[in-house]
Amino acid sequence: MLGIALGVTALITVLSVMNGFEKELRDRILGMASHATVTTFAGRLPDWEGLSELLVDNERIVAMAPYVRGESMLSMGKRVSGALLRGVLPGMEGDVSDVVSHINGGDIGLLEEGKYGIILGSELAISLGAGIGDSITVVSPQVTIGPTGIMPRLRRFTVTGIFEVGMYEYDRGVALVHLKDAAKLFRLDDNVTGLRLKLDDIFDAPQIARALSNRLSGDYRVEDWTRQHANFFRAVKTEKRVMFI
Repeated sequence: MLGIALGVTALITVLSVMNGFEKELRDRILGMASHATVTTFAGRLPDWEGLSELLVDNERIVAMAPYVRGESMLSMGKRVSGALLRGVLPGMEGDVSDVVSHINGGDIGLLEEGKYGIILGSELAISLGAGIGDSITVVSPQVTIGPTGIMPRLRRFTVTGIFEVGMYEYDRGVALVHLKDAAKLFRLDDNVTGLRLKLDDIFDAPQIARALSNRLSGDYRVEDWTRQHANFFRAVKTEKRVMFI
């Protein structure tokens, strides 16, 4: 009886730890990532307002927000770091992600169009030696051809906040700017990269994404969080299975 009790205790403890680990990992990832995204194969979405009106009647979609995404290089003094620059609308970003609640210094409302403010991940700020109020240079992959030849596109941004979600991948490699400022930097004009969706049940994301993909015509592409971060959750699932056995 004592052996059976110890065995059952060990099983319950191990499964509880693994479930807690999976929940913590999922919450941290989804704090920055979206439940699903709608993009195009061309890499730019010309009419996100029209697309949102088309999807607003879907009761499984809780909230939507446009975004611009692009690789960039950030520099301050002699320090340089690559980063993923994400353009967001401050008033809508809190509806689809938890990053707003993880901003330790500053406020997302300080990202105003034309002011060129930027919010850095905590590890990225440490790497650059940047703090709130400092100016950093953002270098875009797009180039400008002038009389002197090919020149990279540069823009000075002012640090208006620092966030920390607890995942090194995001804290070290992501920076937030206003949607319109990012569109100008990456020469998207009035286009955006895509539309982020928050769903009523994250575990039904694959089924909802497939239904949306079948509904939308043209070159729309719908991806859910289980595909974007498949390696993380596949590893956790394998560990849970092995620990159970």
